[in-house]
Amino acid sequence: MIKNTNILLFDFGMGDARATLVEKSEAGVNFLAFSQENFILEQKELVLKDAADVCAKLKDDLYKKSGQEAGEIVVGLPPSFVECVSLNEKFKRDDPDKKISAEELEKIEKALVNLAYKKLEESKELKEKNLDHIYTDFNRYNINGYQIDNILNKTGSEVEIGAVVNFISRSDHDFLNHILIKNLSLPIKKIFFSPLELSRLYKFKNPQFSAIIMYIAQKSSALVLTQKDAASHTEALPEGLEQILEEKSGNAFEKQLEIYLKKICAFGNPPKEILLAGLGVEEILTRHTFPENLTLGKLDLQNLNLDPEKYKCFGEKDTAEKNLSIIALGENLINYDI
Repeated sequence: MIKNTNILLFDFGMGDARATLVEKSEAGVNFLAFSQENFILEQKELVLKDAADVCAKLKDDLYKKSGQEAGEIVVGLPPSFVECVSLNEKFKRDDPDKKISAEELEKIEKALVNLAYKKLEESKELKEKNLDHIYTDFNRYNINGYQIDNILNKTGSEVEIGAVVNFISRSDHDFLNHILIKNLSLPIKKIFFSPLELSRLYKFKNPQFSAIIMYIAQKSSALVLTQKDAASHTEALPEGLEQILEEKSGNAFEKQLEIYLKKICAFGNPPKEILLAGLGVEEILTRHTFPENLTLGKLDLQNLNLDPEKYKCFGEKDTAEKNLSIIALGENLINYDI
């Protein structure tokens, strides 16, 4: 039984600060109100007080529009804030006949987090060694070679798990705690990686399809490989909307995309479709060329199988489609029992 809860969602990945108030209940998620402010969290030189003031203003506006208040906060962050590691690991079990418990799954997650952190240390020089684990997206389970939807209460000698482990820096975590928890007097329920949440929503709504989702933020971008019956994979791109649209950048964007496509060959057969989401999608589609073997499109309410009537608080349908990442945060509260 799901207890009715009002949750304040903040999404900082779309070039400004956006927030919506949702009601989570047994019936699903109801979007009550939406608000946004001109504020780019990716500009790390921002004054702490300015960030706090913007978040307070968004909260007050949502409360005024809806006539309701929230009990907790969920946050979505852009690629420049999150370190993601994709893993596919096997674990031998001491007792194959014992059912897998929540405690055993927690131990597996701790092992994955440790492996992911070591992988980050080995692969590149970290800007900050103090990283906080924010969540793990378990996207593929195998037991004794057979794929299943959930491993809880199952038995077997070997477990194979595909997952994306997500971290943020301790300093950024402290920053969020200050502008949200201390300033708004509300607890943070969860911090998410916005591009991955869009991918999770797409996979939930289209379990039989595969695609590459490209998420474009102001200062950075991310590509998420979403595959049918396979683990997800993420790749960060240093170019955001500003760099992608700069004439002097030449074909740097296309080169980055080609590098990524080569990398994902190691993860199976890459999909033939790229779906763009985020900022400047229409402009990017008209100004850049893509490999001829790929089908291009934009992520929208239709291919996410979402009813526009549900998102009237955003205004016009076009406005809702420009806010898919915060919609994904809300929908996934139910889809993944958050």
